[in-house]
Amino acid sequence: STFQDDLLQMEGVDGILSAFEKAVHIQLSLNKVMFFLPDSDGMLLRCTTSTASSLHELARGLTLPISQSSSSIVNTFNEIRRDQAITKDQPDSSIADQQILTLLKCTTAYPIPLVAEKSCAGILLLGFTEGDRTMGEEETQLLKIISQQVALRLHLEQEKTRKAQAVEKARNEAISTAARKLAHEINNPLGIISNYLLSLKLKLTDEVSVNDELEIIDEEIQRISQMVSQMESF
Repeated sequence: STFQDDLLQMEGVDGILSAFEKAVHIQLSLNKVMFFLPDSDGMLLRCTTSTASSLHELARGLTLPISQSSSSIVNTFNEIRRDQAITKDQPDSSIADQQILTLLKCTTAYPIPLVAEKSCAGILLLGFTEGDRTMGEEETQLLKIISQQVALRLHLEQEKTRKAQAVEKARNEAISTAARKLAHEINNPLGIISNYLLSLKLKLTDEVSVNDELEIIDEEIQRISQMVSQMESF
């Protein structure tokens, strides 16, 4: 109940992860908790924790490619099913998995898919040392319940981010279209004015003072035209 209250009050991914870490620490005495969440391009799983976690600095910069990887963590994410536990000195485990165990100072780690709306919002990784007791059926069920709630919150947060990115992309495209249209509309009268100035110069070949002034006007028109072209390129 306290976990649900915390989860509802927390804002952003950091708050969601913090609520989960607090719950598993209090209820299950687990401290070795990491998350692997997909990046915005769907190319990498980025390791993360809440900023309050003792593992936060350790997790920074740790990534796994989603394609062409033999990591059990990646397999769990791609296949959306629980893969086998990662154990120390496991013959068939990937180098990346063994490196993560070493960083966590654990002998065993369990990758758990965080599934919501039939998609995987990320991977929860729980690390255990030799001195840790195993979880009973009741604790395993509790972990499953709170993991599902975290998965849903992360899924909603990711959807919110994707929608915000889509809105920003549409906004930038609208600005770009408006800028091109404006540049085109400004360049048309500038071209006409420039042509009339050239015509006046030809008619006033003997009027030196007038020609000088017309030359200044023409230079200023060309300067405006260059600025419009720069705006269109931008």
